[in-house]
This record gives sequence, structure tokens and C-alpha cells, in this order.
Amino acid sequence: MSNDSDPSAGEQIWSCTTGSGGVVDSNSNCYNTTIDASQIVFGLAINSAIGILCYIGFVLWRGEFRVYFNRLVSTAVPEAQRPPPLKLGGHHHLWSWLIPVFKLSDGALLESAGLDALVAQRILGFGCLALLPLTILGVGVLIPVNYTSYVPATQTSSFTDGNTTTNSTTSINDDFLRMTMSAVPFGSHVLL
Repeated sequence: MSNDSDPSAGEQIWSCTTGSGGVVDSNSNCYNTTIDASQIVFGLAINSAIGILCYIGFVLWRGEFRVYFNRLVSTAVPEAQRPPPLKLGGHHHLWSWLIPVFKLSDGALLESAGLDALVAQRILGFGCLALLPLTILGVGVLIPVNYTSYVPATQTSSFTDGNTTTNSTTSINDDFLRMTMSAVPFGSHVLL
């Protein structure tokens, strides 16, 4: 017997894939897809810690491993094309690698590091220039709009589309999730 004739089959699939109510039937192939904001914050904290550890590792060991200064010591690179050595030790160990990134011209970078380094630097620079306005837009506009558009569970918003009426009475108990688009009720003028 096919589930196509069962009028509640679509509702069961929707409930299954959305994790409606956080309740999952143990006899079905469903799994809970609800995400708690604490999971997102925990993932953000773990990834930040890994990033900080990678930066500390780079700062501590960049003078020890040849992979970080191979072009400087390689005999295959002519003396005129070698980059200037960077200062190591003390506070120079933290930032001396960053200063040439902003001071070196494209011609000098092409001559000393090659075309691949110039292209990589241009791609990273373009990424920063493209994402900075989007970050400002997201933090300055989207987060406040999403946060202030939240409708608490005591209020019900409804939206009628032809012959279908949808009521939204879900509540978001976490301030972090209220900053996302999930806080904007279905059919809100903000989404139009």
C-alpha cells in the first residue's frame, strides 16, 4: 500500500524533516533536526579556540620550520629574487610577518615571491574588500531587524495564501537564535 493516498503522509514527512516539537518517533526513519543555539555557540567557541591555537603555533614555530621561509634559504632562488629576512624573537615574532603584507608593492611581491603569491594575495584582498560591506550590512542591519521582528509564543501570526492558512506559534527561547531569520514570522512584511 502506498503512502501517496494517505493525506497525512505529507504532514508526517514535514514533521519528520523539520523535527517538529523535538519529538521523534522511534519506529520511523526520522531523526531530530532541531538545533539548539547552545550547539551553535559551542561550535563557534571550539572553532575559535582551534583558530587561536593555529595562530599561536604559527607564531611560535615559523622561525623553526623551513616551509615558512623556504624561498629565503633555497639555493635554486637567485639572490636578487629572495625576500628580505623577517625579524624573529620578542614581539617581532608576533607581527613581523604581517608588516610586509601591507608595505610590499605588487611588483616587489611578483619579483620576490612569484606570480602565485601575487595572485593569492589579490584573491585574499578581494575577499576582504567584498566581505567587509556584507559584514557591516549583516551586523548593522540584518541582526537588528531579525531581533526586533520576533513574535513571542503568546502571539499568533497567520498568513493566508489562496486556500492555505499557516499559523506560526513557535517560540524561540534563545537570544542567539532571535538574531537569525528564523525569528521573523512567516508572512511578515519584513520578508516582502
